[in-house]
Amino acid sequence: MKKTRNTKRNKIRELLSSKAAPDFAPIEAEEIECTLLPQGQFSSILPNWVGESGKKELRHGKYHGSNFWQVPGYGVNRWAVVANFQVDWKKLRKTGVEDVEIFRGCVKFLNKPPKRKKFARRQRKPLYGNISPDPVLISFKEDKQGNSYMQAIFITDKRKNRYFWGEGVRL
Repeated sequence: MKKTRNTKRNKIRELLSSKAAPDFAPIEAEEIECTLLPQGQFSSILPNWVGESGKKELRHGKYHGSNFWQVPGYGVNRWAVVANFQVDWKKLRKTGVEDVEIFRGCVKFLNKPPKRKKFARRQRKPLYGNISPDPVLISFKEDKQGNSYMQAIFITDKRKNRYFWGEGVRL
């Protein structure tokens, strides 16, 4: 038993020391303006669920509870999030833009930090952390009103974020 525990510890130490960092290199895709759609905590099961506060709380995504072993550094310095992107993917597909390029363009837009306040000195950080340009899964959908959106599972470097439900799995 000790042998397996020590090897697990050594693997984690290697990941932390080598900083098996996600590929957050500059994105080469064209920037596409998009937003993350707000959703309730249990919106897929109970659409009209109201929390303890008495009013319906909305956030922009949820941390995924599954383990993604194919992602290097998952659970140590990378976490998976499920979110819906409000983007007109039909129009972009007609112009010949590929699905992954649509995602990368949205990520490039969302990775930009918000503008500084008037007399602020420090540079602001991106709202959702650094999002990796390589998605785990993408699907394009329409709601009942006919609005098109993109649902994606993507990787971020923030374990806890006030804009997402829950927190990242720690391994």
